[in-house]
Amino acid sequence: MGRELPLVGACGVLFTGGTRYAMLHPPLEAFSDRTRSRYSLVVATAKRARQLVNGAKSLVETKSDKPVTVAMEEILAGKVSFEELGSGTK
Repeated sequence: MGRELPLVGACGVLFTGGTRYAMLHPPLEAFSDRTRSRYSLVVATAKRARQLVNGAKSLVETKSDKPVTVAMEEILAGKVSFEELGSGTK
């Protein structure tokens, strides 16, 4: 057969040897008091990450050089905020 390779599932979980490892840091549970909508969190994170890629300075001290992780840490630290629009808003 050969060596078993790790697989990344659609939800960002690493599967290797039957063990699951969460890859998201910080974890989504850390944002439960910041937002009711995962969609709003994803959109805000993506917009801030794009700003970082385009040269914006990080607002938090971090060990990560990944824009999405830095953006999530900034949101978690309260340095970046976003407004959730009501349902049905276009």
